[in-house]
Amino acid sequence: MKPIKIQNDDGEDIEIKFNDDGIIEVRHSDIDPEVWGELMEYSKVVRIPGFKAFMAEKGLKDMESPDFKEVVEKMGGYLVMPNGQFMIINRQEVNAIYEAVKQAGGIIPNWASRRV
Repeated sequence: MKPIKIQNDDGEDIEIKFNDDGIIEVRHSDIDPEVWGELMEYSKVVRIPGFKAFMAEKGLKDMESPDFKEVVEKMGGYLVMPNGQFMIINRQEVNAIYEAVKQAGGIIPNWASRRV
């Protein structure tokens, strides 16, 4: 599949490719125009059982509170780069990426079943 190309409000290029398993990869001109990273969304990652256990070990036990959910929903997402680095992308970019994937017939991942 040829990558989908969109632009954010600042005119930066965002290229998107995805597979049938709901894995979305993104190449962002403002991060590194040559490297693909896997998209992760904060509001979905917090549903992963391993992540919940990790956060509980760090002292954050109430990830079901309305306040926590409200903040996480606004946070957007991040790209996991091949070198293991995380690069933050904003909520508007995550929404635009999901919209482009849906319009191209792709699926939006539900990470609750993934392991960390």
